[in-house]
Formats: sequence, structure tokens, C-alpha cells
Amino acid sequence: MYQEFQYPLQQQLKPQWKIKFEVVGNYRNFVLMKQIEHPIDLSFIPVVGLNPGTFKSESTFGKDTTLRILRNIFVNSGYGIEVLNLYNFIEPNPKKLKLIDNDKKNNNNPIEHRLKQYYPNSKVIVICGAPFDDYTKNRFCEVTEIIGKDNIIGMPNKTHEFYYHAMYLQRSKRLLEFKQKVLSELNNGKNKSELDSLY
Repeated sequence: MYQEFQYPLQQQLKPQWKIKFEVVGNYRNFVLMKQIEHPIDLSFIPVVGLNPGTFKSESTFGKDTTLRILRNIFVNSGYGIEVLNLYNFIEPNPKKLKLIDNDKKNNNNPIEHRLKQYYPNSKVIVICGAPFDDYTKNRFCEVTEIIGKDNIIGMPNKTHEFYYHAMYLQRSKRLLEFKQKVLSELNNGKNKSELDSLY
């Protein structure tokens, strides 16, 4: 069962976002973020990361750096964001995540199903970062095969084996370049999904 709230809580603070998310125990299945006051509503854009960071309740939402970066990229763009992950186990430290048994990193992760609700050739932003083992690399390949290589928006490494994480792009001062790339490619097409009528 999903939960929802508005962020920030003080309505005089802008921009205001409507947040919907689903957390089941230690697993976060999705996060939907939609700017409330923006007059244009184009569509939802899926963003695929490695795994959930710090956000698992309303009180921890503002501390999640990746979600803050995504809001900054999409502010006043007219797009809503759906955040999904290769793994849905909530663990902000990749080194600790790596030590978790593979069969425990995912629990009824709906990413495949939710990606398939988007129309064929819909664009998907990928920010997984470098796979830390063969299991993650295989998982990455499975998910990107669903998306289709031509539909991925991301900043690939030199060998095109993975797409840089948004936090790395922020540290390397390439976030503005990434934002321009994302919005340029999205505005050349138009995503549609079942979410557009349900949200």
C-alpha cells in the first residue's frame, strides 16, 4: 500500500512536490514525485538507480541526496518522476549492500512490471553507477534490455558498460550538462504511461 505527502510541509515554500511511495519492511518499491504548482503536465519519466538510499518514511525524505538532485533536474520542467531501482532493499551504503545475500537484495521488486507500463520507446533515465559484481552486472543487463538501448538517457562511461550516478555527476561538476542532456532528449519525444491517467 502506498503512502503520500507533500514536500516541503510549509506550503509557502516553493516549489511544492506531491510524493507517493511504497515501502514494505526494509524494501522500497517506488517513489513518484510530481511538482504541484507547475501548469504543464507532460508525463512521468522513469529513473532507474541501483537501490534505495536513506528515504523510507516521510521524515527521512529531505535527507535523500539522489531524490533532491532529481527534483533539481526536473523543477519547472513539467515532468513527473518515477524512481525505481535494480534492488529494492533500503541500504544507502553500496559496500554494505554488496555483502547482503543476492536473494535478499530484492523482494517482490516491481521494477520490470512498472517499466513495462510505459509505452514502447518511452525514454528512461539510468543512473545505476558501476556494477560492483557480476550479479549486479547481469541484473543491469536484464533491466536495460527491457528498456531498450535507444531509449536510455544517461551519461555512459567510456566503454558504455554503465551510466554514471547523479551523485557522481554532481561531484564531478557535470550535473548541469546531465540536466541539459536529459531535458533536451525528453523534449524531443513524449513519454506516455498508465501513470498519466492514474496519478
